[in-house]
Amino acid sequence: QEAHDWVRLASGHEVFVTRSKRVGGADALPSRWLERLRAMNGTLPDLAQAHLHWIRQQQHVETFSPAQAPAPCPPLAARPTRLSVTQLDALLKDPYGYYASAILGLRPLDDIDEEANASTLGSLVHTVLELFVKSVNEDASALSESSLLGIMDKVLSDFADRPQIALVWSPRLRQIAGWIVQQEMDRRTIATNVQVEKKVSAVFGAQPTLTIEARMDRLEANKNSGLSVVDYKTASAPSEGDVKWGYAAQLPATALILKANDSSSQIDSLEYWKIGTGHKDPEVQLIKDLDDRLGFYAQGIAELITHYLLELRPHY
Repeated sequence: QEAHDWVRLASGHEVFVTRSKRVGGADALPSRWLERLRAMNGTLPDLAQAHLHWIRQQQHVETFSPAQAPAPCPPLAARPTRLSVTQLDALLKDPYGYYASAILGLRPLDDIDEEANASTLGSLVHTVLELFVKSVNEDASALSESSLLGIMDKVLSDFADRPQIALVWSPRLRQIAGWIVQQEMDRRTIATNVQVEKKVSAVFGAQPTLTIEARMDRLEANKNSGLSVVDYKTASAPSEGDVKWGYAAQLPATALILKANDSSSQIDSLEYWKIGTGHKDPEVQLIKDLDDRLGFYAQGIAELITHYLLELRPHY
């Protein structure tokens, strides 16, 4: 029936066939059906000829000299000696990307018409939780779902010029409100003090030194004098393999900073609170084999200082 209706409509004297060029803020590809229609209508001959021309050129290449992989090697004096734990993660995973951002100062520009995305949700959740924990620290009676929802509404009201944000994210934030309040109640039974957005830093190495900085989403001082460090995740959390093999340095490096500032510090737990608003319920993911992981990352930081601060090795 749909095909019949389309043929009838397409048989008009003048017909416009349209499609969306963007969906959800991103470029959208035309459907295969639309591309076939364009081909049958004879609107693709130039493109087809260009493809044939490129293929023929490739078949008649006399010499082939592949380009060398980029291997930028900035002088030691130009290499930063102060890193955040997020930059440390970037340096371990993608040295070339780190070089482009930290040394060349390159930053991708936001799209002019960029819509609310996962990054927006992450910022919203972090702001809401920061204000909620602070309010509970000041007044224990604020530990309620109604108080949390009030903070959510206040934060969303700051986006009055972009009403689609409240329309999309308000239901999703309310979806996790009950879990957040219950989690806060449970944690307050073992924590004597809870701090949010706490900044710390420590110096590693001899000469030259590397200063590593961290800002913790949540730092708990427990009744047993131990510390728990929490990182809120609205997207996916690092896998156990990423942590084990050194590709998730943020929390372990933060723990090392705390221990460098106070060698008697006992780290009870490093935790990811997976509070995304998808189909899965929120949950807490712990870093396992904590002592082994901290030793592993301490050695990794020492090697990093040698590799990037003492030797002229390229970033690639």
